[in-house]
Order: sequence, then C-alpha cells, then structure tokens
Amino acid sequence: MPNLRRRVVVAEDNEDFRELIATVLVRAGYEVDSCPNGQEALERLLAKPADLVLLDLVMPVMDGWQFRTAQRADQSIADVPVVVMTSETSPQATAIHADAYVRKPFDWHELLREIERVFLERERHEQAARLEETDRLALLGTVAAGVGHEINNPLSFAIGNLEIVDEAMPALRTEVTGLVGTNATVEQRESLERVLRRFDEVRGLLADSRAGVGRVRMLVRNLRSLSARPTERRELLDLPKVVDASVSMASGQIKYRATLARDYGASPRVFGDEGRLCQVFLNLLVNAAQSMPAGRFESNRIDVSTRIEGTFAVVEIRDTGRGMSQTLQSRIYEPFFTTKGAEGGTGLGLSISRDIVAAHGGRIEVQSVPERGSVFRVFLPLPNKGEAERRAASSAPPPASAVLPTAANSVRPRVWVLDDEPMVGQIISRSLQVSCEVWVAREPRELFARLEAGETFDVCCCDLMMPQMTGMQVRARIAAEWPQLLSRMIFITGGPSTQEGRDFISRPDVLVLDKPFDVENLRSTVRNVLSAAAKSAGASVLS
Repeated sequence: MPNLRRRVVVAEDNEDFRELIATVLVRAGYEVDSCPNGQEALERLLAKPADLVLLDLVMPVMDGWQFRTAQRADQSIADVPVVVMTSETSPQATAIHADAYVRKPFDWHELLREIERVFLERERHEQAARLEETDRLALLGTVAAGVGHEINNPLSFAIGNLEIVDEAMPALRTEVTGLVGTNATVEQRESLERVLRRFDEVRGLLADSRAGVGRVRMLVRNLRSLSARPTERRELLDLPKVVDASVSMASGQIKYRATLARDYGASPRVFGDEGRLCQVFLNLLVNAAQSMPAGRFESNRIDVSTRIEGTFAVVEIRDTGRGMSQTLQSRIYEPFFTTKGAEGGTGLGLSISRDIVAAHGGRIEVQSVPERGSVFRVFLPLPNKGEAERRAASSAPPPASAVLPTAANSVRPRVWVLDDEPMVGQIISRSLQVSCEVWVAREPRELFARLEAGETFDVCCCDLMMPQMTGMQVRARIAAEWPQLLSRMIFITGGPSTQEGRDFISRPDVLVLDKPFDVENLRSTVRNVLSAAAKSAGASVLS
C-alpha cells in the first residue's frame, strides 16, 4: 500500500479519462491533483510539492515535451519523477527522458504497478546515495581529525613563540633605549630612533602574524568539528564572536562575490557548543554567498546582524541572492536535497544545522522571494541571569596572584611536560619557566622512572595521542600507582582520532587543554590546577 502522503499530479487533457485516473489513484491511497495541460501542472507543481507527475504527451497550451523542458530547468522541481502515458511509439516520445512509460490503452493494475516501481526505484537510489554520502562523511571526519591533529602541533608552537616574542619586545625596547645615555651624540640619538622605529615595525609584523595564525587556528577548530563527537561541550559564549569566527571561515566564499556588512546591535551571550554553532553560521553564510551569481560584486550583498527578541538571541543572515520558491522552501531541510549542482552541495547542511539549533533549544526561520534574496534567522535561548552568572564565574581564570602549591623542598611549582613533539614541549617550557620549574620528556617511561625514584610534580601537562603510550594509558597507570596526582594532570590534545579518545576527553574528571593553545590560556589552566591543589593541601605560597 503506498504512503498516504504521496501526492501525484495528473496532466491529461481528456476530462473523462483524467477523472477516471484520479478515481483509481485515490482508491489506491494517493493524493491526486488533476489538470488539463502542462502549464497548469507546472504551476501546481511549483505551488505545492509533489511526489510524482503522471503526464500525457499531447495536450493543448503546453504539451508533455514542453512541460518536461520547463520542469528540468527549475532546480526546485527537476527531480520529481515523471511517468508518461502515451500511445506514441516514435523516438520523439522516448526522447522526453521520463522515469517510466505506460502505453495507452493500459490496464489499471499495470499503471499502479509502474507508479509503485518508480517509487521503489527512486527509494533505492536515494538509499544508495545516503549510504555513499554517510561513508564519505565518516571518512572525511576521520581524515579531518587526523589532519587537525597534525596541524595543531606546529601551530601550537608557532602561536606560543609569537606570543613570547611579543611579550619580550617592550623590555627589549627599554633595554636598547638605556644603552644610549644622556651624553649621547646626535648621530647616536638618530641611530636609536631608527632602531626604535624598527622595533615598532616588528611589533606590527608580530601582531599581523598572530592574527594570521589565529585565523588558521579557527580553520582547524572548524575542521575538527567535522569529526564525530559523542557529546557537545557547552559553555557561555559571546554570540557575535562566534558569528565573527564563522564570517572569517566563510571569507573565501564571500569576498569575491559580495560585500558583507555586520550590525551587532546587541552582544548577547548564549549557552552552547561553539564549534557546532560555528558550523551552523558557516553553512548559512556559504549558502548565502553561493546563492548570488559571480561577477556582480557591487550589487551582491550579505548582511549579518545580532539582536535580542524576548528570551531569545537572534542571528540574522540576509542576502540578495536568487531566493527560493515556496516549493523549494518546503524542502530545504530534507537530508540530501540540494540545488547547488556544480557547487558541490551534499544536501545535508541545512538539515544538520536545524538539528544543531534544535539541540540548543532554538529554531531556524526563513523568508525568501525568488530573485529577491533570502533571510535566515537563528533563534537561540538566552540563559537566565543566575545561570549566566554561574557559568561566567566557573569559566573565569584565577587572578595572576593566585597562591600556588609546591612540592616539598621546591621554591617554585614543578611542572612536568610529556609530549612526543619536541617543539610543543619546548613552547610549554618557555611559557611557564618564569614562574615554574619545568621538566620536559618525550616518552612516558622517562616520567614513570622519575615517579618510581620518589620525585613528584605539581602539574603534569600530558599529550593525549603519543606513539608509545597514549595519555589515557599514562593516566591509568598513575591512577593505579600514584592516585593522589590525578587531579594535577592536564591532557593536551589537537583532537583525538578515536572514539575512545573522544569519550575520554568528555569525562568530567579529565581536564583538557585544546591545541593550538595560546600562552595565557596555558598559564591560566596551570594556575587553576595549582590553586585547586593548594586548597586541597591547605598549603599556600606566593606566585
């Protein structure tokens, strides 16, 4: 028995035959919309989605061939299957490229069997496409996680080294200035001025470089979001910053097609998963860019804005693209439905985006007019005041003067670093060595040898994915032999490539620092661990 929601448009100029067909189809469980020519069939198809067209070839106003040409030219209805009813046997009849042909006169059972065969064949093709796309996305997620991990290691020490150099510049400038005394000659003072100008230029270059690697970091974070994750990581987010990160990601698609304007009339904060929300806004921005024809930069425009409406934060993305018909709007959230063609769309972006927003307690709304553009609005619930304050307090780093615990007989906190990438270990050491005693190892056996010899640490920064032994295995052994040290471990990862790793970093008792990290983020995380250890031990010393 066919699905009761299947709608068939019948285009047949013979009124008696048309009514007879409609009666047979309704009795078979279909919803039927009948019309006397191809023009009306086309209009009804555009006005309301249909599952199949039953088409006569020879009709007034618009015949079957003309209908098929117009249908295939419109992306919103091009994939609706067509069954042709004809007594024609000429090559011209088969040139219409229908999904099936029923020769007049025909038996009603033959017609119903052919219609159902078309539906079954379409379902098989769709299922095969889903399986292929699912397999491709799974592979893409695995590759994305691996590539993200490999990029994050060099990116971590690039970011760290740039920040350390930038931190050192003011003191170095002061030191150079001090080399020229009050009795300096005119030539010496002019030389000093040239050197100081160069210092300022170098600081500008450093700022540009830090901005550049920051963009790369955002690219990697979004690349990692393609890999599967068992749970979302929720935190209090500054929504315009999340939107701006997505705009940066989409800039390659936008900057050659359209001008972009931002209007953050409000700076709402929402509780959510930053990577997943970035994925939503990125998808909407790329769709907006691709809806506008290339070569019309001056007239193409995308407007991005944020505001508050009642208990919701709203992100609005408005474009001047080709817009959508009502029929197309009714299908945009269907998995695997796409009109992008050569643009390479998978038909999953809006479906996934709607699910992500719904999981955050929100919704997506769309308004669109053909040839006049589209407006997508994402509504996300605002946290109540008490929840926002609690989240902000829990995520705030302790002040720089927080008390720090130390191991016995140690003047400064002992930080051990375990990472198979030497340059990552080096940048962690450089970032912490001013206030901590840092020791770096590349292999777990070195760390265990020191623990077995009776040494200990105040903080251990441990890489999660290492060739000899994973961070999970390191933690398991420490839990078995030195359980008092578990709370002092920070696991550093560029994105686990296994489900076991993803499950591990989602545990509430595991502290994770994502690569690539900036220096202050590393320092504040270490301070958090030291502060918690000080409270637990009842010991305190000035940092």
